[in-house]
Amino acid sequence: MDNAVQLHQSGMPPTQGGQWVSDASFDEIRSLVGESFAGNEQILGDPFTEWGTAHMDKSWYTTEMHQETMKFGIGFTIYNILQDERRKLILAKRDDSGKLVSVALVVARDEQQHPRRRAGRSIGQKVVDSWRMAKAYMKMKKSDEGIPELFSNKQHKADADRFVKTMDSFAVDCERFHTQYGPEARHWYVALVAVHPDFQGQGLGRELMERIAGLADAEGVSCFLECGERNVRLYQKMGYKVLSKVLFRDPVDANRQPFEGFLMLREPAMSGKMQKL
Repeated sequence: MDNAVQLHQSGMPPTQGGQWVSDASFDEIRSLVGESFAGNEQILGDPFTEWGTAHMDKSWYTTEMHQETMKFGIGFTIYNILQDERRKLILAKRDDSGKLVSVALVVARDEQQHPRRRAGRSIGQKVVDSWRMAKAYMKMKKSDEGIPELFSNKQHKADADRFVKTMDSFAVDCERFHTQYGPEARHWYVALVAVHPDFQGQGLGRELMERIAGLADAEGVSCFLECGERNVRLYQKMGYKVLSKVLFRDPVDANRQPFEGFLMLREPAMSGKMQKL
């Protein structure tokens, strides 16, 4: 987990305010990403998250419940990334009071060393995935926040089951689309980028992406990500180009309008000699 230290050694100019750190915990990261993806009354959340939870009855599924649900749901993805055998880059920033305000998780993918998963996963891969999910569940259950109401209240079982199916389907589709459209050469997968809602609109998201781009340029690798239509123009301004538009379908309601996603790639501006992730 020393990747954040490389950030300080990259020769990039310091930013104004706050401090880049390498000690962000699992619970801190999932809390920040969960709140960012959930949004609130003033700040829009992640587009797919909005689409994936649109079926929830807002008379009982409050903003606070949505935030707690996303902290828990995204925790499985984050834990899986942190436990992945592939090397990764973790960029995290605290404000002057020590509060985690932004974070990005980037995975270095080299298909020659780590072949991509295909549609039919091996029994061994399924066992590893199940073990990781069980460990993530126990870590979150033992946390101060525990299990959110959506999953602990039996009255919400149908909604909870649909949420899980939708998130699982999204993860499978992301991997499938990455396999189909992503670069074959070694590249960086920008898996998660999040800024706390209270700090959005201050350029922290752009700062994260610029730092990723600078490190990728020094390494001479391209960057791949998926996003919703709302963020396409933002990433285009940062040098990303659309590879393909893809459809994420509702695993429960086949007649529902699919969510439109965009796969994007940024080619390196120059090659560098920085040590590989």
